[in-house]
Amino acid sequence: MKTIYHFNSSLLLTLSLTTVVGLFACSQDPEELYNKGSMLAQKGQYDQALAVFDSLKAEAGESTLYEYKSLYGRSEVMRVKGELDAQRDLLGVILDQKKFSEYHPLVREKLEENLLTKASKERLKPDPQGALPLYHQALKLNPDSEARSLLIGYLTAQADSSLNNHKADEAIKGYEEALLLNRSDETLTKQIKEKIKGAKFSKYKMTAEQLFATQAKQLIKEKVYDTQTKTFYYKLTVNVEGRVNRKNKAEQLKQAKSLAVEASKKHISDHLKSLFELPKGPVVNTALITVTKGEFQRRAKRVKINGKRVRATPFDYHFTLPLEAAYELAFEATGA
Repeated sequence: MKTIYHFNSSLLLTLSLTTVVGLFACSQDPEELYNKGSMLAQKGQYDQALAVFDSLKAEAGESTLYEYKSLYGRSEVMRVKGELDAQRDLLGVILDQKKFSEYHPLVREKLEENLLTKASKERLKPDPQGALPLYHQALKLNPDSEARSLLIGYLTAQADSSLNNHKADEAIKGYEEALLLNRSDETLTKQIKEKIKGAKFSKYKMTAEQLFATQAKQLIKEKVYDTQTKTFYYKLTVNVEGRVNRKNKAEQLKQAKSLAVEASKKHISDHLKSLFELPKGPVVNTALITVTKGEFQRRAKRVKINGKRVRATPFDYHFTLPLEAAYELAFEATGA
């Protein structure tokens, strides 16, 4: 015996309409979807959050706002997950479309934040060069970005490292780039300029050392230079008009010391000009030289002083100059 089922067509129509209405009733408010996706992302439920933002895109229809929020929500999931490249790509999609121009300022801020975060990670690597283009991209997005000060710090640190590795040219280039980036911090400008000067001195010193090495043997033989103390030793004689006696001795010594200091400055200037093949003799700072007390000769002699021959007492003085100070004076004379 067969059982026969009869379907009522009006009932089928009613069921179909009910199903359709039920489906529409399940449609969620886009704003609620966005908030739900954000909450899931904060809880670490990333796959569920992405699925919600996909639903938001489907529900967006012709709404530019919710189409944007769908993309932005996905980018935030990537940020929280630590997938910075994926976040950057999604933010780029938003920035590439004019219809989202209303939201571009916020997206640029997020992209800047993304770039700076990536740069900070790159700087932790043994080779931090990857941070450099990221800082430049952030600055292109926003000239007032924190990237400016971070990039200055990066370039300065890299230049310091280059200088420590005796790569003066690289160091100078890095310092100069940092100086150009600095806008208004006068203290920082002064510090960087000092670093540039120090790097240029290091570069010059390598050349000066070679010139000194070719003449060191003769200087040692003439007892002008001592290898133990790394110091130049000079001797000179100055003449003070008149004889030295008990009454005028103090005054005569004072005059002799003054003459000796001036004479030593010229003597050193001429010597360094020759030694380091300088275009001009350096201006010698008396603080760099040490002049020891002179001894006068008991017998006066006739010499020419200020165009006339007079009886004068010779005073012998010794003075010294450290080799490092000699390099500094020679460097100053180059005008670098």
